[in-house]
Amino acid sequence: MNPFAALGLDKGLEGGGGGGESGVRKDFRASAYFNPTMITDDKGHVHASFKLPDSLTTYRLMAVAAAEDDRFGYAQEHVTTSRPLMGRPAFPRFLRAGDTLEAGVVVTSKGLPKSKVDVEIKAEGLTIKDGPVKSIDLDANGSAEVRFTIDAPRAGTAKVSFKIKGAGNEDAVEITRE
Repeated sequence: MNPFAALGLDKGLEGGGGGGESGVRKDFRASAYFNPTMITDDKGHVHASFKLPDSLTTYRLMAVAAAEDDRFGYAQEHVTTSRPLMGRPAFPRFLRAGDTLEAGVVVTSKGLPKSKVDVEIKAEGLTIKDGPVKSIDLDANGSAEVRFTIDAPRAGTAKVSFKIKGAGNEDAVEITRE
């Protein structure tokens, strides 16, 4: 029996860790969990629990086992984390003082009808040039990128958050750059 078979289903509304207590997703680690030293019980079972990062993506779960008599085995499965309305930052990996850039968020709906969606940006250490809120018409099960013009006036830490609302759903993401 595959120990991960029940985990291949869509994780649904929570999406990653659900964004923690604040509801803002900001933990985007690529690897959710690694433990090379787990030991099974007498029946060959082992239990692990961990908090998924806030990324809305598909994770591969994999287990490799080695017995004392040199027998090996493995199993793998996938778990998908998502929300009905999702925002994925489209932001450069680094900024320099004096840069002007277009950056934003890719908004995706899953199982929602065509809807008006509002996207709000807030920034610390950066200047938003074209207003903090934009509205789009998002197709059913569609995706659209919403871009904002931003200035980086000085060196230091920049924090940007996006709040996405529409069709009775919302998502919020936050990213930080040095």
